[in-house]
Amino acid sequence: MAGRGGKRAEVRQECLTHTLLNPLVHRELATIGAIDAVIPREKNPGYVMVLRAAKASKQANVEQMSTMIRVAGVQPSESGGALESMLQLQSSMARRAGTLMMLRAMRLAEAEIVREYSEIVDRLDGIFRTGIDKCWRRAIKRLTILTAHIAKRGGRPDVEERLALPMPLNRYFAHDDDRVCFRCLFDRPGHHNPLERGNDHPYVYLCSACHDEVLADFPPDIAEASKHWSDHDLEMHVLEKALGRPSKLKAELLVLAKMSDVSPDMPPPPLPRKAAFDAAPKRRTTAEPRPRTELGGIADSPLEQAYTDALFDYDTVRSNW
Repeated sequence: MAGRGGKRAEVRQECLTHTLLNPLVHRELATIGAIDAVIPREKNPGYVMVLRAAKASKQANVEQMSTMIRVAGVQPSESGGALESMLQLQSSMARRAGTLMMLRAMRLAEAEIVREYSEIVDRLDGIFRTGIDKCWRRAIKRLTILTAHIAKRGGRPDVEERLALPMPLNRYFAHDDDRVCFRCLFDRPGHHNPLERGNDHPYVYLCSACHDEVLADFPPDIAEASKHWSDHDLEMHVLEKALGRPSKLKAELLVLAKMSDVSPDMPPPPLPRKAAFDAAPKRRTTAEPRPRTELGGIADSPLEQAYTDALFDYDTVRSNW
């Protein structure tokens, strides 16, 4: 009876997973379509990075929830449907009115997604709860990014956005203008100067805090060698490392989590010592017959046959290795 009860609970959990997650997949797909509609119209390269980062985060949520839905034996949603068309129209109209209006429209949709995640996260158990909790944290980070930029670009004390941020606005932006770091998507203050490239090169901006963090991530030998580089070479190495996938992922998992007041997604640190154990097969005693691999006389000569037998001999291989 206990086994049947556990089976019923598992079936109920799978049905609940499909019922709760499919509408969220549908909404995330719809907002991805809206982002695709406004990216070609956005001229500010910093906000193009914000839009692309939001799209990548939403795609990660869709993939994670779709996998959980398939585990439940159900086909997930694959289109945003009519909601996607409506959000595309809304975002396009808001973009024509300016970047600030586009950000406000995106924040309105994102706030609704965060609310839906918060309502279902406690209704799931096990791996489903863990998966949806990661999706929820990604959505909170997106909402924080949008809220901070709206508060910065508003041009007046925007009470709603300022109260919604877990930190003072000057922790997100060190300058008066609305710059967007290509690594952390803010413009955080730090000890080193921010790095900005343009003119003859594609536009790149790295805030002061990210400059500090990337330099601190240099291995000791590279950090020692960098003392002999020119300023231009050092800046190029910092930008190359900062825009790499490992550094940007670290910023997403640690920096954005801290700025959004959510727990980081980093895996636990490894144990300082690992318990080693002997995985070798049990050694035979002297009374046991010596193992031998028979290859059926595939060698062309007795000398080659002896060499082949030695390769597959248990004791010979163990003693030599």
